Amino acid sequence: MTSSPTDIQPSITQKQSAAYASQRRWIERAGALDASGLHRAIHEAGDVIAVRTGLTGAIMLPDPPALDGPALLDAIAWLRHNGSGDVLIWSGSHDLKLDRWLSAQGARLGFEPLWMCRDVRLPIIPPSVADLTVRPVTGDDLSRLVRETAIPYATAWQIRATHHLATASDHQREVRVLIAELDDRIVGRAVVHHADGPIGPTAGIYDLAVHPGHQRRGIGGQLTGAALRIGQEMGARLATLNSTPQGEKLYRAAGFEPIGRGQTWLLPEQTLRRQPSHEATRFAMMLSGGETIPASMSRHARIILPNGETPLAHAARFRQFEIVRQLLATGTTPDIAALWQLGLHDAAREMMEDPKALNARRGPEGTTPLHLAIQWHDERLLTALLAAGANPHIRDKSHGGDAWGWARALGNDAALRVLNERFPDERGQNS
Repeated sequence: MTSSPTDIQPSITQKQSAAYASQRRWIERAGALDASGLHRAIHEAGDVIAVRTGLTGAIMLPDPPALDGPALLDAIAWLRHNGSGDVLIWSGSHDLKLDRWLSAQGARLGFEPLWMCRDVRLPIIPPSVADLTVRPVTGDDLSRLVRETAIPYATAWQIRATHHLATASDHQREVRVLIAELDDRIVGRAVVHHADGPIGPTAGIYDLAVHPGHQRRGIGGQLTGAALRIGQEMGARLATLNSTPQGEKLYRAAGFEPIGRGQTWLLPEQTLRRQPSHEATRFAMMLSGGETIPASMSRHARIILPNGETPLAHAARFRQFEIVRQLLATGTTPDIAALWQLGLHDAAREMMEDPKALNARRGPEGTTPLHLAIQWHDERLLTALLAAGANPHIRDKSHGGDAWGWARALGNDAALRVLNERFPDERGQNS
């Protein structure tokens, strides 16, 4: 007896492609609307898609990822011409050539989406929360949703656009928005998006979030369970999503499995408006590619690159040991984290003796070496920095988070333990 196509289990690679295809289609569909539900243009250059997402923009790269410089420059130019703010660039998986090229153009390495999926046909047993109601959004809920600004992941544009998709008759079978209500207040929200993918219909779950004052009470679990039931009703086989470090535990408990990591880059509005010079992009490409820096360009060793990194940090990120040695010989800007990342621990420890280098905020997000140790989940570096006197209360320039805030946001329990053991009376209560 032969198996039907629906009985054949897709591979991990196929599931990851399905998750990214769902994400790409969702960004494309949501970006086709403005906040009032009116249609607007989407730009396509080859397999690259560019859309406006409210005041910002998004670029969706092809899957599998491939570097198409002219298409990317065309997409960036289109967003610039259409008045976009910051641009988020999405890829289904990491690609070295893309990373090098985008970084040279001034894009900052962003978060890594953790793609997760679940068979919607499996039993769903969400937690029970007393007095909580989870239901589809109606036309009367829009003003209440817009007022709940503390619920994460939802700008006013996102709320209005997704509300229109969920309540307009021509979209209702493809997009649903769920809200969680407690004591007549909206405390959570989730979007379910039906799309045909490479392995059949999928239900993408997006913007699932709970008000910070009501988290860790099972509300997220109930929203997830309701979203899965909606996926069943839509006829999907798989539910897919991309998780933050904080959300992974919730989704695992709901039966989701990790299937791979994507990659994002952030092109800031100021860089979009003012393109880096050819010389600056060329220098960055030489650093990441391991090309010997000619004497005529050695003066760049102390500049900040278009993406905000120091030359030393950039070369270290791409594991270019010889370039790092060359930069150090030319008096480049010192960087403790970059030296440690390359395994040059003695040189990094020696640099820790300089208080300015120890607590310096550098890079695109204005992070200290302590922030990076937490981001990298490097307990040895974290311990060495604290022993040298690093200040855990310094906040980064992008998110305003101290060491405790970063450890919580990144789900780094080991870093929290180290910080709380060393500073038992502080615990970053103001993070």
